[in-house]
Amino acid sequence: PTGKGVKDNIITFNGVNSNALDMTNIKFMKGTDNLTIVGFSGVGLKTYYWQQHNNVNVNVCGIGILSGGDGSINNPIIAFCKTGLQIGDATNIGSTDRINNLRIEWCEEYGIKR
Repeated sequence: PTGKGVKDNIITFNGVNSNALDMTNIKFMKGTDNLTIVGFSGVGLKTYYWQQHNNVNVNVCGIGILSGGDGSINNPIIAFCKTGLQIGDATNIGSTDRINNLRIEWCEEYGIKR
């Protein structure tokens, strides 16, 4: 939107329960707090550059978290996924991510995959 009085959209995810969340097209955003994602066959949380995600719980997903690069993921708990955490994909190598206090349980194929 353009015109007089139009402001940028600000989206805040605080305490959201979801079955999937793709953050790749939301750039320069803070990220999420207290996010729970359950039961998605694809990627539970896909991050992008400069995002910070705090207290993320991802359960029963194909890939729990697909990390996009140059962001922070603090206190994630990932369980019952095929792949718990995938760092980077074909377009984002994810080599500068900071992941703190990671807990991964009962993943079918990989806990952490690069």
